[in-house]
Amino acid sequence: MKPDQKFIELAEKLMNGTITAEEEHILGEWYNAAQDAEVVVPANFVSGEDAHRKRMLRRIYRRMTQHERRRIRKWAPALAAAVLGFAILGAIWWKGGRTAHPAVLEASAAPKDAVKSLADRATLTLADGSTVDLGAAKDGSTTANGKAVVDKKSAKLIYKSERSASTLPPTVYNTLATPRGGMYSIVLPDGTRAWLNASSSLRYPLAFHGPYREVSLTGEGYFEVAPNAAQPFKVLVNGMTVDVLGTHFDVMAYDDEPAVTTTLLEGSVKVGSAGGHLLLTPGQQSRMERSDGRLGSMRADVDVAIAWKNGIFRFRSEDIHSVMRKVARWYDVDIQYEGEIAEHFTGAVPRDADVSTLLRMMELTNAVKFQVEGRTIIVTP
Repeated sequence: MKPDQKFIELAEKLMNGTITAEEEHILGEWYNAAQDAEVVVPANFVSGEDAHRKRMLRRIYRRMTQHERRRIRKWAPALAAAVLGFAILGAIWWKGGRTAHPAVLEASAAPKDAVKSLADRATLTLADGSTVDLGAAKDGSTTANGKAVVDKKSAKLIYKSERSASTLPPTVYNTLATPRGGMYSIVLPDGTRAWLNASSSLRYPLAFHGPYREVSLTGEGYFEVAPNAAQPFKVLVNGMTVDVLGTHFDVMAYDDEPAVTTTLLEGSVKVGSAGGHLLLTPGQQSRMERSDGRLGSMRADVDVAIAWKNGIFRFRSEDIHSVMRKVARWYDVDIQYEGEIAEHFTGAVPRDADVSTLLRMMELTNAVKFQVEGRTIIVTP
């Protein structure tokens, strides 16, 4: 593992609270190497010590030479964002292609009319066409004719083992759908777990019959498929098929995105479309262009691909339109553009922040400005 990547991962662990004592010591030694005097990272670093965070970042940048800044430009935003503890107080945003210091925003009280996401909301459509508002359902209540249980604490719908549903015909389907600003997860009858991002849906049978376990997805979903070599798992999405045996992967297929992507974390998947077939290995991403159906693969930025599942907005060298499409889906807002913005953006912010906080952070790059009118965001250079 390259040293740069090592420190990125340690900083990410520091951010999300999973860092071990040994790893924290290694990160502390790296940081102290850039100091005039040793600085000990306190145990409550992530939950407080704002002045310490700011001092850390300032000293690191003072000690960097111009050569060092160029060398680490690609990974410094992610590391600095984690070191600053953006999951609590704010975020760091960079404009692509520049080496300017990052902009740091202090957290402030959200205005009373702050635009926030709906978070744990979803609708279940049953085979007879009736619907259930899972956001309003009671914890532990059953639905789908007693075949599923609502877990309010984890925003999850849990189906009973398909053995109890084996007498159902294969044509009995349910559909789980999230609105803009909503997110939900599900345990399917075979034990497969799936998470739905905002404005997404998953159609699935109450029992998996036949040679395949087949579901249909719109929007974006992350899957942890229960292994069953005798009955492969298939995801049908926008003219493309993802075939798996037992694996962890993300599929993003929003109608307003220029491509359908599949990102593999564990196992193997075969992605097929009219443009051909690809076999992915962990750390790879397939991309099917909507314009002409071309199918290709590349090395995946896994952290970015599944950041939504972990409750984070994460962008790396994305244009303003890509960033704002994500903002629109999560906060259920409309976007209008007045003028062209050429810069690309890199940054991260927790998804439970209100939209004004995210917009103010981006404005600190001096590359973009926003005006909020009700549920419409106007974007200007």
